[in-house]
Amino acid sequence: MLVLGLLLAGLGVPIPEDPLLLAAGVISHRTSLPWWLVLCIVYASAIGADCALFALARRFGERLLTSRPFRRFATPERRRRLEELVSRRGAYAVFIGHHLSVLRPLVFIVAGIEKIPLRKFALWDGLAGLVAIPPVFGVGYVFSLHIAAAQAGVARVEHWVAIGAAVAALAGWMIWSWRRRAQLR
Repeated sequence: MLVLGLLLAGLGVPIPEDPLLLAAGVISHRTSLPWWLVLCIVYASAIGADCALFALARRFGERLLTSRPFRRFATPERRRRLEELVSRRGAYAVFIGHHLSVLRPLVFIVAGIEKIPLRKFALWDGLAGLVAIPPVFGVGYVFSLHIAAAQAGVARVEHWVAIGAAVAALAGWMIWSWRRRAQLR
């Protein structure tokens, strides 16, 4: 499931990668799977999905950028700025784009449209992945023993947030009814 999540995230589905990488670190620590094997699998999945999106952009170009999932984020101004960034900075823009969660798919699509060579794209995206993926995976691996304590703390916070939301909703309803009665008079 983690690999599928990373593949979907790399293809532009709005799934954050960091929780998946943390989970991969936890899984590798709590199972008999070697950590280096799990890390290699999640790294290859993330970079492979990025390269797949890039290849789709090279093949389908503008149609991909104007398709429904990307149209909302590819505003004319944003698109112009990304095209300028990619044409000016080239593969370095891919390195930076890897770390911009919302704009990442758009940067990769624009890089594909601008016909950056696949080897250059894969190199810079892979280097960006080396900066981002192992540290997050490592945090999940190292702190996997503390997950139970964190879950208990989150459950306690969720309890108080739910109570606060209920009180806020009740107060909002009371204010609304009071204003409505005042208008009817």
